[in-house]
Amino acid sequence: MKNSYFYSNADIKQMKELIRTGEPLIAIAEREHSRFNTTQTGFYFKLMTVARNTTKVREWQGPKLRRTKSAKVAEKVNSVEKSIETKMPEGFTFEGTPKKVTFCVDHFRVYF
Repeated sequence: MKNSYFYSNADIKQMKELIRTGEPLIAIAEREHSRFNTTQTGFYFKLMTVARNTTKVREWQGPKLRRTKSAKVAEKVNSVEKSIETKMPEGFTFEGTPKKVTFCVDHFRVYF
């Protein structure tokens, strides 16, 4: 039975060959973790450790960034939080002089 925490010399040699392609390590981990009988995260960290001592890594010509749903959601959240600067509403009293007031969809902020 294979222990998922320790790799044989042949396994490490295969990892080095994968790393030398220049492909991003996360992409290698997503594709190859089942072949090495381990989790994706564990295999990614093992690749990072092996990559420190790997030489002759080629330049990768393929895609470097991967878009995920969370990135698209973050863009939508940032677009909703756009604020409009204006003067304080009438009837609002406090001590001090504000430098800036921003109104958002559901609240406003006063900067001193």
